[in-house]
Amino acid sequence: MLSDWKFSMIHILYGILFGILFFIYLSKYKFGIIFIAMLAFIASYPLLILLRMYTKTYITFGYWLKNGYLHFLLTLLLVWVILYNL
Repeated sequence: MLSDWKFSMIHILYGILFGILFFIYLSKYKFGIIFIAMLAFIASYPLLILLRMYTKTYITFGYWLKNGYLHFLLTLLLVWVILYNL
């Protein structure tokens, strides 16, 4: 199984990528923060499935929310806000 920091780093890098993509897409449209969090959840869930197949271990949903999705969402929002304010 992946260690916690590797698992988090994968999600942080994924968050940076999606932060840039969300900036490009959402700069044309105005959406609320709840909608962005739902889009982030939908975008990051396939990464959980890929990591389950790669590590061949069962990653629980709670572990993923704490060590994966939270880091992904915070990084995505940080990158998006920085790019939005440029």
